[in-house]
Amino acid sequence: MSSYQLAKELGITQKSAWYLESNIRIMLGNKTYTRMLNDIVEVDEVYVVRDVTKVTKQGHGTNKQKVFGMRQRNSDKNESGELRITIVDKVNSKTLHPIIIDNVKRLSWLMSDEWRAYNNLEHKYNRGVVNHSKRQYVDGDFHTNSIEGAWSHLRKLISGTHHRPSPEHLQKYLDEFEFRYNHRKKPLECIFKQAVKQSDVRTKHSEIRKKLRPLANNPKHTK
Repeated sequence: MSSYQLAKELGITQKSAWYLESNIRIMLGNKTYTRMLNDIVEVDEVYVVRDVTKVTKQGHGTNKQKVFGMRQRNSDKNESGELRITIVDKVNSKTLHPIIIDNVKRLSWLMSDEWRAYNNLEHKYNRGVVNHSKRQYVDGDFHTNSIEGAWSHLRKLISGTHHRPSPEHLQKYLDEFEFRYNHRKKPLECIFKQAVKQSDVRTKHSEIRKKLRPLANNPKHTK
């Protein structure tokens, strides 16, 4: 819920509610990726929260915040399939390739649309491409429907609840969404226990703005 609603529920100020929510989001983002994504991994980008300080553009040059994601496809319907998302400055090969290489196991199947930033990865991964510009969305097992489903949930979360998170805090909202999405098929007790395991972090109000986790610069996993 929004910090305004939480303040009403708890009988505290909006500032205190925002500080509480921010610490929870930092806690949910306090994790280390212990393995590489593998098998079939879908990659895609999404644009959320318009930056009013920039000139409006269309397509990949939009003034909305650019978010890049990778989702491992899971054949077991009881498992959610791990999702990893992060803010990026640009959606070009120079920015996206290092993130993919640091998080996706080599020789895995990489599923993407026709965007040119995903080209020239064939020497490291098997590739599956669908051409959205030609209204091709599924070609056998080639599709990005799983991660696009995650983007749909993210858009609804932002537009329906948070409305316009500021750029400096957006990554914390993404961390919350990533945690909730990756644990959505688990019992509430398991989700709570996992959150508690990640609670060994304390953040002062003055430090909150510094607590960003750009996956592009600091991928948290162990190869």
